Amino acid sequence: MIPVAALGSESFDVANIDRNTVSSGGMEVRVRGNKGPLCGLEDVNLDGFYYLVCHFQENPEYWEPGENEATLTGEPLDGTAIEGTDSICVVPSVENQFCAMASHFL
Repeated sequence: MIPVAALGSESFDVANIDRNTVSSGGMEVRVRGNKGPLCGLEDVNLDGFYYLVCHFQENPEYWEPGENEATLTGEPLDGTAIEGTDSICVVPSVENQFCAMASHFL
């Protein structure tokens, strides 16, 4: 799985992002059976603001060696479209396929 984080701030509460609308590079968030998208709120760097961390299933069709950017999209509960782009590092996975290790978005 590839973890991707949307950063919260004083002016942007990531808890308001509709987790069913989040995608990255054409991939949808992995779903946990009846529990919905595999996303959670975490204060990753202990700055008092939450990140929305979502997990995407690795899929080599979406990533190529040498790619260095990815875009995260979604919608807050008010329906406004959001988008953030950041750097990524594409590395071989255990199965010798390629996956993206993403940085932080938004």
